[in-house]
Amino acid sequence: MDNKEVEKNNIPENDLPKMANDNNQADFSSIFNVASEEKKEKDTESTPETTPEQVVQIPERPVKKKEVFNGEEKLLYEIQPEKEGNPIVPLLFFLTLIVVIAMLPLISKKYDFKFMNPSPNASHLNEEQPDYYYFNRSTVKATIGDLEFTNFIKSHIYGEYRVSFTMKNNAEKTYQFDKKYYLVLYNEREKIVHRALIHSFEAIGAMGAKTVTLNITKNAFESADRFKIEEIPVSTYPEAQISEKEGEYEVMKCTYNTNTIKYYFIDGELAKIYDVVREDKINSYQTYDNNKLMYKNYSEKYKKINNLSSIFIETDEYYQMVNEFDLKLIPDASLSTLQTYRFFKYKENKDIISFELEAQAYNCG
Repeated sequence: MDNKEVEKNNIPENDLPKMANDNNQADFSSIFNVASEEKKEKDTESTPETTPEQVVQIPERPVKKKEVFNGEEKLLYEIQPEKEGNPIVPLLFFLTLIVVIAMLPLISKKYDFKFMNPSPNASHLNEEQPDYYYFNRSTVKATIGDLEFTNFIKSHIYGEYRVSFTMKNNAEKTYQFDKKYYLVLYNEREKIVHRALIHSFEAIGAMGAKTVTLNITKNAFESADRFKIEEIPVSTYPEAQISEKEGEYEVMKCTYNTNTIKYYFIDGELAKIYDVVREDKINSYQTYDNNKLMYKNYSEKYKKINNLSSIFIETDEYYQMVNEFDLKLIPDASLSTLQTYRFFKYKENKDIISFELEAQAYNCG
């Protein structure tokens, strides 16, 4: 560009580069259709945004899928709304509790709650028992269950051999002799020579004591020097062998001194009893007259039982009592009033009669 053109346009020459630059910048922006950074900044500062309201997009939360059981939705539990309480239920509970408390004294009399009120003497149950107890020792004290045994004495008088002892009941209820406790006698070689059934028709009251006397055999009296006290369950009794028969009956004959008794069985069950007591005066002891009077009174007592035949005979040489029982016609309650152990009830098993009668020093065949 020459000077003439500059002058013509009245533009100073010094300003030409500046204009050229401006023109070039303008041309560059127009060519590329891009606004310059400066212009953008100016436009931003001078012109407020006139865009519509800005929408803020909140990212969506992932939806938790319901857990299903075996691919199927199932209702596992549904909370039911609480129901109003029924006042009758607690009322009945308290009424029942009051009745039970009021009945406790009656219940405690009928039932023995040992777990609530243990026996003060029950500590001996945990004591180690000796192998044997010995006669002729003043310090002997044998125990079994709640029972305590002391003062053992063997005796022989008027042809009878006996063992006596003091028996104390340490329990808080009466002992009715309803256990099959036996005094088992041993000789010095530790062989059993006799088993004596511990029995009495007189019960022992709570914390009470009494003297008990048992019949034993002559062999036991002479050879036994030690003993044990054991319970022998009926289920362990040995089988009685009976060989004698009378008609349809099996007959077991047992004897002790002046008494001979026959038991008649059908299929091993007791049906009849034939009982004889006979004492000859010539072979008797000085107790002959006393014995005669005693058995005469027994006979009068037995006659009062229906269907029991009792005959008493006395002569100058002997006396005799004969009793016959048809047990199917005699109630057990009537028989028990006689308080005679050898008179067993109707249909009693032959094994029980044999074992328990021999435990009273009888010899049963």
